[in-house]
Amino acid sequence: MQGPSGDIRDFQDIKSFSRIERGRTECRIAFEFLAILSLALLHHFAVVPFWTLPLVLILISSRQHALLVLMHEGVHRRISKHRFWNDLVSELIAWQFLMSMQGYRRHHVLHHKIENLNTALDPDWLRKQKPEWVFPMKRFTLAKILLGDVLLMNTADFYHEAKDAKNNLVNTDRERHWKWARLSYLVILASALILSGYWKLWLLYWVVPIFSFTKAILRIRSIADHFGIPNERQSNHPFSRTRTILGSLPERILLAPCSIGVHGTHHYHSGIPYYRLRAAHSYLMKKSESYVQYGKFYSTYYKALNECLNPPAPQVDRLKSDSDLELYRSETAKHVGVEYPMAYLREARVYALRKSDGTILGGFAFVAGCELRTVQSLPVNLQSRVLSGNYVELTGLWLAPESFRPFTVIHFWLALSWAAVPFVRKKLIFTFSSSKLGLKKMYSVLKPDEIYHGTVPILQGMTGEDIESINETPCFRLAFLPVLNPNFYWNRIRVRRFRVS
Repeated sequence: MQGPSGDIRDFQDIKSFSRIERGRTECRIAFEFLAILSLALLHHFAVVPFWTLPLVLILISSRQHALLVLMHEGVHRRISKHRFWNDLVSELIAWQFLMSMQGYRRHHVLHHKIENLNTALDPDWLRKQKPEWVFPMKRFTLAKILLGDVLLMNTADFYHEAKDAKNNLVNTDRERHWKWARLSYLVILASALILSGYWKLWLLYWVVPIFSFTKAILRIRSIADHFGIPNERQSNHPFSRTRTILGSLPERILLAPCSIGVHGTHHYHSGIPYYRLRAAHSYLMKKSESYVQYGKFYSTYYKALNECLNPPAPQVDRLKSDSDLELYRSETAKHVGVEYPMAYLREARVYALRKSDGTILGGFAFVAGCELRTVQSLPVNLQSRVLSGNYVELTGLWLAPESFRPFTVIHFWLALSWAAVPFVRKKLIFTFSSSKLGLKKMYSVLKPDEIYHGTVPILQGMTGEDIESINETPCFRLAFLPVLNPNFYWNRIRVRRFRVS
């Protein structure tokens, strides 16, 4: 084995990950087909509302995508050691999508040559040099394209892409035999569907998903795999030309089945079957300095796609380091007028809306326990009431006026509700200046009870006395606000200039 900075192919141990487990992929293929059949039959014969159809089609599309990934395993001869059986199984999958695995393999081999990847010599890259594949892209533009996919408005484009990708040239007797086998199978399938009367169900539960949600899923994954990598992060090293996305559990189910998101490892050692890609990735993270240095690694598809959009959307993150808390403290002092002590912030759950460059656009904090600043603001005769109760304090809530974008605003307030979920059994206590009538109207959505109204003492970080309103409400009203009062988010978008404290 070469040193830790060697190329991925220099590691002899990596070959141990290429071992094929007999029957494992075939069982997974059978499971995916059964899942699709079960979803279709359950929806068709069970008494369920019609509006559930899109959900069923999405789930079917996710399993169709899994089958395409498993067919792709056959392209790399990772289904079976026996060439004929490997090709037969993968062809049978491809035929369900009216394509040829042999033709797909011809162009896909060129895509996997390291010197070709993401260049004019890469057929997959070359056929996507169109306006809808130019990144970074506006979020609205991408949403419009994906909506067109789902509504079957881009079916012609999908047909031309698939036709080009399949490369159905017949150059050998072997390919000619596979072509006739495919045509015979399709004739038998069509005859069986027509004679049995199930052709309508086949169109609805198989063909429609292919040209709608499956197309959208393939677009999303293709973008995340190879497109929109910022120039400052690119290099001539092949590891920098694709992304490795481990993905959350929902993403692995809907967008990246069979570890296809571990794309960097797959591209530079395509002999590793899907069920060992994650283990191979972990191995290379420990052994290969070049893999770590040049690879592009993401925990979720959301973060990877964010990099493809212009500009990246601000994210709500929990702040834990002293440097982040210090920055939040200074920004809160500007917008709220209170410079919270660092010891207080370290005990709190602090969240901030941050741009990709680290700029903080808003934030809030939850504090549970006895050391609540709101308690210290109450008259002595009322403090015992809070101290004896089960309270969580919401403080330091603000959103800068310059942060206004509908998506950003909704994201911020949804994140606030989500952050309140751990405290759903507690009572929420909060305070705001009586001079800010807009805040009183905003907080009214929580139906709070006012505990105290009057002058509060000067606490650490405050510049002077203030007349404030201290309120309490069940925390579940904030945690479930998206369900209890969804109109709140529309009102937040309408208020283009506001400052919350």
